[in-house]
Formats: sequence, C-alpha cells, structure tokens
Amino acid sequence: MADAGFDPQSVRIARGAFVIWDGQGPSTHSVADASRMELFTTNALGVGASGWFGFVGAGRYSVGYQDDPAVTSSVIVPLSATPSTGHRASVFTITWATRNAPAGFAFDVRVRRPGAAGWRLWLDDVTRSEASFGPTAGPGTYRFEARLVCLANGAHAGWSPPDRIRVS
Repeated sequence: MADAGFDPQSVRIARGAFVIWDGQGPSTHSVADASRMELFTTNALGVGASGWFGFVGAGRYSVGYQDDPAVTSSVIVPLSATPSTGHRASVFTITWATRNAPAGFAFDVRVRRPGAAGWRLWLDDVTRSEASFGPTAGPGTYRFEARLVCLANGAHAGWSPPDRIRVS
C-alpha cells in the first residue's frame, strides 16, 4: 500500500488466510474494514511497517484507508462445495468458514437451484462454518455463495464468489 492506493487492487485468498499490508509510503495510512462491520483497523503504516488481518469466512470484503475513504481495495474469500459432482441421494458439504463466526457475527448462505431465475437464502444468521446439503430440486447445477454479517448493525461483506455442485 502506498499513497497511490493498494497494489494489487484486489486479492483472492483462502478461508482463514491472512492479508498483510506493507506500507510503501511516503505517507502513513491505516487500513480499515470499509463495510461498517468494524472487523479491524491497523495502526498507521509507514514505509517498512506492516499490518495484517485473518479472514475466517467467505465473502467479498471492502477495505480502505481510514484517512482517505476514496482509496479502497477488496479481499475475496471463496466458499467450497464438496464433492463437486454426485447423484440425487448424495450429501454435499458446503463450507464457508474455517471456524464458527466470531462473537457478534453470523453467516448468510444462498443457493441457486437448477432452473431457478435467482438466488434464494438457504441459511441466514448461522454461526457454524459448514452444513450438509441435499439436492431437493433434482438434477442440474446448484450454486452457493456466502457472506459475513455483523449482528449489531446489519453491516455485511459482499457475497463470495460462487462454487457449484453438479447433480445427475
């Protein structure tokens, strides 16, 4: 991170991974959660200083300079759906976090069933990190996405990139 902004502009990481912001200057900047969830704020990072945060759950997190809200970046954390293929009797595992939600937070998980025009909320305000899924709409492709939600104020991350299962 430098006065000109973040490089790269966005980063995709695994669930549970840490993002490290390295100050490149010449000015100092604090990096903060720009979603209003108040997940983190780093100290002022000058040249050679680093700050970090670990993202436990799936979502698209907006981050920015605390002293200049126009400078933003995003951290993209996917969920996973396993196995990737199966039959109508198969049980799939949808995993959106590495551990249960932090205190005061929960996850929303959406599904898009085969032939459906849009996304439907499958699970909301869940604190666990995964769930089993049975393909009730029959054969086809099911897609899943998730996000972290702050229970105190309703602020949330954006939806994660979707993962899918194929049912024959």
